[in-house]
Amino acid sequence: MKPYRRSPQLLSFLLCAVFVAAAQAQQAVPPATAAKLANVVVVATGGTIAGAGAGAAASATYQAAKVPVEKLIAGVPELKDVANVRGEQVFQIASESFTNEHLMQLGKRVSALAKQPDVDGIVITHGTDTLEETAYFLNLVIRNDKPIVLVGSMRPGTAMSADGTLNHWCCFCYELRLHRARGYGALKAILDILAHEEPMTLTEISQRLHRTPGSTKDYLSWLEDVDLVTSRQKRYSFTDPLLRLWVRLHCRPVTPTSDEIAGEVQRYAVARLPNSEPVPALAYAGVGVGVDATPDERKSWGIIEID
Repeated sequence: MKPYRRSPQLLSFLLCAVFVAAAQAQQAVPPATAAKLANVVVVATGGTIAGAGAGAAASATYQAAKVPVEKLIAGVPELKDVANVRGEQVFQIASESFTNEHLMQLGKRVSALAKQPDVDGIVITHGTDTLEETAYFLNLVIRNDKPIVLVGSMRPGTAMSADGTLNHWCCFCYELRLHRARGYGALKAILDILAHEEPMTLTEISQRLHRTPGSTKDYLSWLEDVDLVTSRQKRYSFTDPLLRLWVRLHCRPVTPTSDEIAGEVQRYAVARLPNSEPVPALAYAGVGVGVDATPDERKSWGIIEID
């Protein structure tokens, strides 16, 4: 097995999670101590986020739950600028192997950590197969207002990719800015509406939100204050179109498929390409596109036809 290498995609997920936990925890501390970094505990359980493969191209053939929490944290030196981070390895398994006993053990440990006065937030690294079930379980059994964030990865840390940093940045912008505002649920609903259709007027948004124009206007003002939404000619849209794409893909009940992601990214890219002259269609073997081209047009292409 080759040594574990730092991966922009995988480890930035961890950085994103610590950012969110620290940002939420920072809001909970008194203003006099707000400048102090939050204390965040990374609770590791295994999964693909702790997986390793034989090489950078082996993104599908790897072993989950191989990298210890110390290496995960050490692979993201930027964490020291975000929070005081320490790790704790609760267990090291693939998430499809989670049992009720594992859930109980994790729940008890997270609950105990959340009660400690020197712990401001908790990040749980987890496999993606049963991540939502664990999140639901913890939501039922943990009685604490401290932020608890679950984070996973679709690829091991040894795999090559370049979208992790972007994912981390969008997640950080979305969560941190929302927590700086108020009315969290309603604000997320407005962003979801604008993610699927923009620009929209105040009346259109309030009708979709099933709220009065007055209260909707207040919510939109808060979103403008944190630079998530902008208004032009009384029509509202996302300030950052790339963040809008991220919300469309990742702030939804069902994880998007690879085809859905590819389609959304293609539409985003094509809409921003500069207008160019249409490329003449070529004819191959006398069939397909371009068969109606005139002989003079074909001569201009520099192509010799062979019957």
